[in-house]
Amino acid sequence: ASLGHLLVETPSLLWSSVQSCALLYLRFFVDGLGFALETVQKIVLIQPRLLTYSLAMNLRPKVVGFFMKRLGMETAHVEKMMKAYPKILDYSLEDNMLPIAQYFAEDLGFSIMELRSIMLKCPRIVTYSIEKVKQVVIFLANDLGMNARQVKRVLFQQPQIFGLNIESNLVPKTEFLRTQFGLDAAALRKVVSGMPTLLGLSVADNLLPKIEYLRLHAADGDELRDVVVTQPTLLGYSLKNRIAPRLLAMGKIDEPFRKIAGTVTLTENNFQTWISYRDAKRKERRGWSVD
Repeated sequence: ASLGHLLVETPSLLWSSVQSCALLYLRFFVDGLGFALETVQKIVLIQPRLLTYSLAMNLRPKVVGFFMKRLGMETAHVEKMMKAYPKILDYSLEDNMLPIAQYFAEDLGFSIMELRSIMLKCPRIVTYSIEKVKQVVIFLANDLGMNARQVKRVLFQQPQIFGLNIESNLVPKTEFLRTQFGLDAAALRKVVSGMPTLLGLSVADNLLPKIEYLRLHAADGDELRDVVVTQPTLLGYSLKNRIAPRLLAMGKIDEPFRKIAGTVTLTENNFQTWISYRDAKRKERRGWSVD
């Protein structure tokens, strides 16, 4: 009944050249893999030519052989990935998926579980050539001087980096971070590897407003640099919802700017508890009643 409903809701399937095979493909995803009907409908609507691919020679080797058996994905993983990027099955198993997996495992030292996580974060990784992937790795290792552990962390945390142009994005963005905080090479590596998602943020709309606000509260450039190097994740938090309110609350009880490196990561409840504790200590030092 559910398959029939899909065909009723998506009548274009009946007009395709694969009409006689449509039910076979739908049973593969819905009955065989356990995909939700709504997911299959969305995938087919976005990528109807999926039904023209050979089930035995194309779909099954990719979905079952590669995603599920080689990478250890569960049905929910594959369903989520295909829902996010239905065109992933357009790419060749031999020319795209396997070479990427082999390079990440053998050359970069990623485990199967890590590679699975990367694929789930960024299914589009299979759309990039090995040459493109290697160029990014070379940029991190040679241009920035990162060690193998730092390179792996950046790629694992921010696999979307492969979609960024090196010359027009990565180079100017890392140079921006270096000049804004006066970072040497080692400090720049620590900041980027400590918060790889910074490479995907807009300079004008995200990073610069935060830096300008932080600079107003820091004693000087050295203090700002030390805080950012100590806690690079600071730049990943919302200026409006996290950074500004916490600095304001800290300022009211005379807490120094440098402590934002620790307080910015606290949950709201823990932060309020910390504020209350520090305020009580401040009043004790001044001989005030804490009641």
